[in-house]
Amino acid sequence: VRMADKELSTALVIADSFDNRFTPISLEKPRCLLPLVDVPLLHYTLEFLVGAGMKTIIIYCRSHAEKIKQFIKTSIWGAEPNVEIKFVVSDEARGLGDALREIFDQGIITTDFVLVSGDVVSNMKLDKAIEIHKTIRKKDKNVVMTTIFKKASPTHRSRSCEDSTIIAINKKSRELLHYDNSHSKELQVDPALFLENPVVEFRYDLIDCRIDICSTEVLVLFSDNFDYQDLRNHFVHGILGSELGHKVQTHIITGEYAARVRTLNTYVAVSKDIMQRWCYPMVPDNNITGSTSFQFQRPNIYKERDVILSRSANIGHVSTLGQGTRVGDNSLVQYSTIGRNCKIGNNVTITNSFLWNNVVVEDGSTIKNAIVCDGVIVKKDTHISEGCVLSFGVVVGPSITLPSETKIVRDFIESFFDLKDQEDVRDR
Repeated sequence: VRMADKELSTALVIADSFDNRFTPISLEKPRCLLPLVDVPLLHYTLEFLVGAGMKTIIIYCRSHAEKIKQFIKTSIWGAEPNVEIKFVVSDEARGLGDALREIFDQGIITTDFVLVSGDVVSNMKLDKAIEIHKTIRKKDKNVVMTTIFKKASPTHRSRSCEDSTIIAINKKSRELLHYDNSHSKELQVDPALFLENPVVEFRYDLIDCRIDICSTEVLVLFSDNFDYQDLRNHFVHGILGSELGHKVQTHIITGEYAARVRTLNTYVAVSKDIMQRWCYPMVPDNNITGSTSFQFQRPNIYKERDVILSRSANIGHVSTLGQGTRVGDNSLVQYSTIGRNCKIGNNVTITNSFLWNNVVVEDGSTIKNAIVCDGVIVKKDTHISEGCVLSFGVVVGPSITLPSETKIVRDFIESFFDLKDQEDVRDR
């Protein structure tokens, strides 16, 4: 059987982000397990891959590997008969390049495969993109990767502020000719590009979904080039500047949803997209984990069983309330997700915020544009300002106002302060 004719049914999920964007939360729980509208983020990624026909999924872990394994074991994926989930665990990897070199050394991927991060949420028809990739590969073995882009404006809500991608493609073949995410006001392009390609199309209206369909040659190239760490800035630039003839193909989607939860801002945006049903069928009331009981009410309000609301409580647009949660007199919840077993007191206002499980908010408090992790207690008349992050088990108040962008952890975590001064190792 020729390589191009083999079934493409293997996916590699990089469960570690190799950055500090979700610190201090990610010091206790990996980004891929953070709740996104009350569902662990990794579940959306797996749902997407299995829906596209992936039968073998390899999850690469660095930090919190045991927590990720335990999640798989105790979730529906632990008993899923149609997919085999394997783990590769390493404490040494500094970035994606190290991870791919280790995968190559272990020899566990021998066919073309799908490469994604464990923070991807998508309803795109990946199987269609795979078939196009296979057809192109049959005609041109120099194509080593197809990368997925989603059409969206430069100011689209799900675009990370770090994503200023500009690409140039051959308008007819869709081959990637130039990739730039430098944030520079100037775009420098080799004039030879125009001599070799009759029509070149420049695009600034695309989100890089970081969903890639790869040949095994990608692993070989990473193995041969130890300076490759980042898939875009190192690998793609290396391909485009090489004389070996390797090519990267593009696949652009419109009308389908694809995004990464790579920053706190995109966490907010993707959460609201899910609640506003842009990622259908991945919506709360489809209860995709099998362990939730959300029901849909207009205007985009979702409630689980055993939610108790005071008669004077006001639940506004685009909100979710988890099982066992109580909301007291004259309290307002809008554009927010409230997890399970939360206790919201009287005269409380929660807007554009994300409260996870077992959170207590006492009377007269306000929470605006904040993330509040499991087990937090917000004492009476406490005001949580924009951009605040309260990590697991924190107690704040009473009668204080937290300044904007405050991050609070329960215990002194030395590694948190070590990380603050480090430059992020940029992920894919």
